[in-house]
Amino acid sequence: MRIKILLLGAILISCNTKISAERKIKQTVTEFLSAVEKDDGSKYKSLIYKSEVYPGVISMEKHFLQKN
Repeated sequence: MRIKILLLGAILISCNTKISAERKIKQTVTEFLSAVEKDDGSKYKSLIYKSEVYPGVISMEKHFLQKN
């Protein structure tokens, strides 16, 4: 009986973690597109991993997304 409860708990935690990760991804993408629309460079850069390493590429991407 205890094993079944532990397995059920592990499954529920796994599902909640996946849902939480998906929610975070959707929120980040929404913030990213909003920053592009509003031409908010600092917000845009803050949402990209290691954006300070490739500043030229980031600005070209932003320009491309704004045009399209």
